[in-house]
Amino acid sequence: MMMRYFLFMILLLVGGVGLYAQEADTTAPDTAEALVDASGVNAGEAFIPLLGDVSDGSRAVPVHLIPLYDEMGMRLLPTDRPQLPFSTKQTCSPCHTYGRITQGWHFNAADTSVDPGRPGHPWILTDRMTGTQIPLSYRHWEGVYRPEEVGLTPFTFVQEFGRQFPGGGVGENDSSEVDPTVFMRWEVSGKLEANCLACHDADPAHDQTEYAAQTRKQNFRWAAAATAGFAVVTGNASKMQLGYNYFDGVGPRTWIDLPPRVQYNQGTYNPQNKVFFDISRDVPNERCYFCHSTAHKGESGGEKWTQDEDIHLTSGMICVDCHRNGMDHMIVRGYASEAQEKGEDSIFTLSCEGCHIGSHDSDLPLHGRLSAPKPKHAGIPTIHFEKLSCTACHSGPWPKKQAQLVQTAMAHGLGNHGTIKADSVMPYIESPVFVKGQDGKIEPHHLIYPSFWGVMDDGVVSPLPLKKVKPVVETVIHADTLNDSLNMLIVRSGQWPNFTDDKLIAVLEALAVSDSSAAPVYVSGGYVYSVKDSLIRKQKNKAAAPYSWAFAHNVRPAAQSLGAGRKCADCHSVGSALVAGKMTVPTMLVSAKGESRSQLSFQKEGRAFAWLFAFTFFFRPLLKIVILLSVLFMTGVLLLYAFRGLEALVKSN
Repeated sequence: MMMRYFLFMILLLVGGVGLYAQEADTTAPDTAEALVDASGVNAGEAFIPLLGDVSDGSRAVPVHLIPLYDEMGMRLLPTDRPQLPFSTKQTCSPCHTYGRITQGWHFNAADTSVDPGRPGHPWILTDRMTGTQIPLSYRHWEGVYRPEEVGLTPFTFVQEFGRQFPGGGVGENDSSEVDPTVFMRWEVSGKLEANCLACHDADPAHDQTEYAAQTRKQNFRWAAAATAGFAVVTGNASKMQLGYNYFDGVGPRTWIDLPPRVQYNQGTYNPQNKVFFDISRDVPNERCYFCHSTAHKGESGGEKWTQDEDIHLTSGMICVDCHRNGMDHMIVRGYASEAQEKGEDSIFTLSCEGCHIGSHDSDLPLHGRLSAPKPKHAGIPTIHFEKLSCTACHSGPWPKKQAQLVQTAMAHGLGNHGTIKADSVMPYIESPVFVKGQDGKIEPHHLIYPSFWGVMDDGVVSPLPLKKVKPVVETVIHADTLNDSLNMLIVRSGQWPNFTDDKLIAVLEALAVSDSSAAPVYVSGGYVYSVKDSLIRKQKNKAAAPYSWAFAHNVRPAAQSLGAGRKCADCHSVGSALVAGKMTVPTMLVSAKGESRSQLSFQKEGRAFAWLFAFTFFFRPLLKIVILLSVLFMTGVLLLYAFRGLEALVKSN
């Protein structure tokens, strides 16, 4: 079959030469700007910008009435049988340098030459049955694990997280696959190219949930087409045997195993066999929301109508007003130290401080972009701006004594069909937790405690692949028939099962039998659990330390910022969230449930000092009265002696 596939491809390419010759006037500009190779990188040594790589100064958006091309660069026509999915790489590259775009922030996580910047939202590998929630990233952030450490290859990573993954990067990287079977699966599924439509498609019929459905089925080459409003994708590449090619019209086993197919709506092609894309240069907020939504649980239950939108958005701004990028797609993240890290002063004003306050070192009025007010912060000691970020007072929900659970699109698949909507769904992320960041300033964070099975060698903990742990855990749970039904019900509701100490010992001993090279451990709730002589040992290790990342949205208006209500008492009273605030440490171990941590431990401040400092604010109103009375008394004394002095002076004369 593979030989037939290659022969067919050769014939198709030869025939395509004539087709391209006939339609050269409609397929691509006849200029040097079209000299790009198949990867989208310009031919030759010098960079030659393409038609869409640079702006001509017009603020109008060009009409994108363009031909469709498949992944081999062959033009698609409505008479093609079978109909093939269009390739974003090939369809967009006549005007845009695909290789340059895919070096942008959303695609370059695996590029070790890119500065990872401030720690951000990780991918979180979650498995309810095994009580696993482990933060992952290809970026070198402290506290995260690389996907290959938990057994995820680029292929399995894309299938696991494709629901909120923009394609490109690792989605096109089959070179690091070691298993030849997995390597060959790429030929069946195709590459997951950067999906330009995920951000720039303004068509109301665009359905990003279809992207999640297609990546689960390994329909990578069909995923972008499935989101477009003019195409429908059916079939399942994961059911296709190795060697299957997408020109075949029948499934390899039975009629149930339908091969992936795309069908374009009638009227998609115009008389010139071109297709209209409703492209927006400024990405609509709805496209950002699909991957960057956060739902705060608790009293409001995360219901949208109970919560206010970010004050910037209610004022008429859109996400990309601040989170801008050029054609290189290096999105401005907007935190205070980003401009210094990147060496680009021009992005300073796209941070909170730069936009609202500006810089004292510049002769230009840098503040006030997009009518941003310049705050006076009257009466606030300057030490607050040295110790706190802007977001500490202005961002997120109003802090409470108990941190609340939050769900995010990247971690919980918000917006996708079949998402479990219960409050207590893994992974367990708590917020806001006030943490001292890398720049020494306290700011609100989302925080997660890692939980996973691993091995420890000389104090270093390494996670075990789920495929090795899951059969052992399931065997232990099923062995207990009395609790089996209850645990299965808990898992189906989105939570992890209740694990007793006996079950923990049984799993760790079973893992030790299967692999005696290192001691098996379970990391959870800030501790590492191991077994020795059938007894549980509990110890601290940096592998069990929580991972947190700062957030800035939603921004509250100034009237709802910390300090606007009870003034100093919002933060400096002994009962405030910043002093008395706690967070529950989630774990599936029954013996460890209910443990909590003080938020002060994440601010790297002594609890006694913080409490005593806050306690002084109880006496500050009284102290102010005492000072005022003292001033009045001293003023009276001075006036008395002044009058006596004048009286003595008059008498002496």
